[in-house]
Amino acid sequence: MAETTKKITPSDVSEFERDRLRFFLAGINAPTTLVEINPSLAWLPLLAEMKVFQNEAVLPAWVERNFGDIEAVREVVANLRFFTAESARILKYRLDAQRGGLDPLLAKCWQLIVRHIENEQRGRNQNQWFELLPRLRQGNLSIEVLSGIIHLLTPKLFVAKRYGWYDEPDRKLEKPTDVMSIKYGVDDGVSEQEFFAAWPKNASTEAEAFLVVGLTNTLSATLADATDVGVEGPIGLGLTDIDVPSVAAHEQNAHHRGFLPIARILAELWSRLVQEEHGKALHALDEWKRSAFRLLHRLALYAATDPQVSPDLAAEVLLKIPQGELFLTNSQVEVHRLIRSRWTDFPEDKRRLIERRIVEGPPANWFKDGIDLSEPMDRHRFALLLDVERSNLSLGEEAAELLGQIRRRHPKWADSEPEKAGFAIWHGEATRIEGRKEKLQSVPSNELLAAAKKAAAEADFMDGDAWQNLCQSEPEKAFLGIEAALEVDRWQEWVWRPLLWAGSKISDAELLNRMASLLAQWPEDAPFAEAANAAASWMDQVSEKLKSAVLWKLWDFIERRALRPSEVSDADIFTTALNDPAGNLASVLLKRTPKPKGDNELGKALRDRYVRLLKGNDFFARLARVRFSAAVAFLFERAPIWTTTHILPSYDWASSDALAMWSARKYANHIGSPRLFSLTKKPFVELFSRQEVATEDIRVFSDWLGVILVVNQAGKTEYPLTTTEVRSILRTSGNESLWSFAHRMAVEMESAKPAEKKLVWQNIVRPAFEGAWPLDAELQSPRTTFKLVQLLLATGEAFGAAAPIIIPFIRPEDARAHSSVFSISEADPAIYGVAPDQMLNLLSAVAGNAPYQSLYGMDKALEKLQEKTPQLAGTKAFQKLKMQAMAL
Repeated sequence: MAETTKKITPSDVSEFERDRLRFFLAGINAPTTLVEINPSLAWLPLLAEMKVFQNEAVLPAWVERNFGDIEAVREVVANLRFFTAESARILKYRLDAQRGGLDPLLAKCWQLIVRHIENEQRGRNQNQWFELLPRLRQGNLSIEVLSGIIHLLTPKLFVAKRYGWYDEPDRKLEKPTDVMSIKYGVDDGVSEQEFFAAWPKNASTEAEAFLVVGLTNTLSATLADATDVGVEGPIGLGLTDIDVPSVAAHEQNAHHRGFLPIARILAELWSRLVQEEHGKALHALDEWKRSAFRLLHRLALYAATDPQVSPDLAAEVLLKIPQGELFLTNSQVEVHRLIRSRWTDFPEDKRRLIERRIVEGPPANWFKDGIDLSEPMDRHRFALLLDVERSNLSLGEEAAELLGQIRRRHPKWADSEPEKAGFAIWHGEATRIEGRKEKLQSVPSNELLAAAKKAAAEADFMDGDAWQNLCQSEPEKAFLGIEAALEVDRWQEWVWRPLLWAGSKISDAELLNRMASLLAQWPEDAPFAEAANAAASWMDQVSEKLKSAVLWKLWDFIERRALRPSEVSDADIFTTALNDPAGNLASVLLKRTPKPKGDNELGKALRDRYVRLLKGNDFFARLARVRFSAAVAFLFERAPIWTTTHILPSYDWASSDALAMWSARKYANHIGSPRLFSLTKKPFVELFSRQEVATEDIRVFSDWLGVILVVNQAGKTEYPLTTTEVRSILRTSGNESLWSFAHRMAVEMESAKPAEKKLVWQNIVRPAFEGAWPLDAELQSPRTTFKLVQLLLATGEAFGAAAPIIIPFIRPEDARAHSSVFSISEADPAIYGVAPDQMLNLLSAVAGNAPYQSLYGMDKALEKLQEKTPQLAGTKAFQKLKMQAMAL
């Protein structure tokens, strides 16, 4: 995403200048002037206080001027309280008019902001729960009331300010969650307790069955939305894991909201339904089991513990859920519960198959790439096997032997508390203890450190650390205390460390420079090792506010005094570099590196520091190189000769640093110039065939292949890489590369304006796809189907031309997922009319031989298709799909 020019914000001006602004705006037509001059949206709270936005059209008009600015998104999210329903209506209208010209990420962010305002305003203006309550208590279970309950319990999207403590300033923004916090909540905050207190005890099974089906459908749709937004997904912890500690009633559910009410109410309604309408309850369980979403899998696991569910079916649930959900995420809670409840009921053959899955352990792609998996594999298998043993359940020979081996490998591993078994996140009852800063509140600066030391010596456990709390809440006061202290008190690491970790909160540039100058005077004979990390991190964060002389004196001091690590693990080495003084020192150099003037690169003083940082060729230098690797395109642009000599050789696979350098390279904001790519092309191509390269790295660099072909085809530049070479790479690197390459093609089509779809397909994406995509039948797999469908749905008016080229590579998805069918069903109805025969071919290719009534969303897709071309409804292909569609 292109950077935007930083505008002046309230933090950049004095209180006097803010008062002048108030006076200035009071004497003019403020709304008109505001839209014309278009200041930073950081001024929004101040202007709201001045009642500038009494006309509800003013604020949306100002925001509209900033649709292309990512900082504007952040400022609006931080000030959503000033927006009304009318603001949302106007913003939505203006956004629809400009969506085609916006960066897709920005368009998505603004869309989510509008949704938040609408949901927030609707929640304020309606009290639906209190309207339904009297009707429920009267036993009114009409379709209108039941539909109202379903709407009420459907989690709605809300956004908030994002707090990314470890974010890099120049990090690549790829999804809305990189910019804002996204959560889902229930209207009126209805809990399961409130619902069942009002739900009639003599409610009919028909009403409960209607709710189970309706809530399942709306939950599926909401989970699909959450997946699209980026807060939920098939791998790793998602929002539902945080919202729903346990599907069954459990004390860990206390104080949780979001997806918890609908999950708990669904679970309890199902438990009632299975007693009266066994068949309908089992149909719901089967739907949950085959869903693409983890929360529905968890509901299936919960339901399978009921004795009304046959042992065969209960075991089948454990055998069908994704392998990772047996060990990771909060689905473990339901896995442990089901095994404890039904293990002895399971048929012998199914029990052995379940044990086989346990022995296999969690899939490697659920872990961070590059880490040693031996201990995590043991840890997760041990937890599940231990719970079986602890419950006095019999284990097969292979599983029992594995448990014994793990105990021999890790003799210090102790039995965990039984009540915590399966919980990925456990909230204990410990109370947070904060230091009582009031003990230091009235102490003069020159006595502050002595008072802090005395308070620490006299504090009991519940008093906490008063000095640390003062540093966090009032860092300016804490620094003045250090500055005024005696030499004997000042140069102690416990004094500086909490201030340095909180010091970036200080906005006064003069005070920051005084702090840096004082820190650089640290005596040679005073210990500094434990404070070095905090000092380097703080310097990196505030370096742009420090005067050059002050900054370089501190830089030199930290470089000289920082500890040199004796070893560094390659597991997530880039994160290690970011948090090590070597990485912070490298980051400061990058920020102060100017564009070259003629042939003059870096300048002597800057060059000397670059060389000094790398000259030791030890682990410290390695971490610095790794940090430079993530910014190598920037560095090559500003110092190509130095970079070619000192950095690029480390990418060659003959170098011991190559794996770490390429792993860090994937975090770069852009690929760099064709010249840089040419110099590293040989090791770049080689990495796709090297076994030690992590899957995530392959995925990222495969995306680069697509980007390079697209920009080459568009004539924007000329990277030395042909479609034939890319095809050769994709043939050897496997499914992850194909998935990622298809994803890039889809993104390029999605970013094209509707009127340009045909040209973009014909001139850019089609040549890139046809030239590079492997033709080998054995390489085509269900793994890439969703991305190929995404690509096709993005072609718009070019759908008819694109479908015959792409459909032959589509393979039917796993019968448990079929997320592509759902995405097709949600597509714009217009695309169904572009080439109806091809849309039918696409649906048939994705469905394959899926079981009867198994495809969620197929009915909706067929309805859209039939509406556009009624005659297709009589074809055999259409009728087959109709039979495969899940009954709603």
